Amino acid sequence: IAHAKLKERLDAGEGLPQYLKDHPVYYAGPAKTPEGYASGSFGPTTAGRMDSYVEQFQAAGGSKVMLA
Repeated sequence: IAHAKLKERLDAGEGLPQYLKDHPVYYAGPAKTPEGYASGSFGPTTAGRMDSYVEQFQAAGGSKVMLA
């Protein structure tokens, strides 16, 4: 959903948020949250479903580093 929202911004003539230009993108999925913690650990996940967005995001100045 996040990638679709970012694409909507670009299609509307808005730029990408600065954090997507300054930082790598890490595709991750959370593990179960232990009691008393804000979240569980995060581990890599498949990112193939995001591939269709990469060219447009990078052309708009998005990070060239994407980890999955």
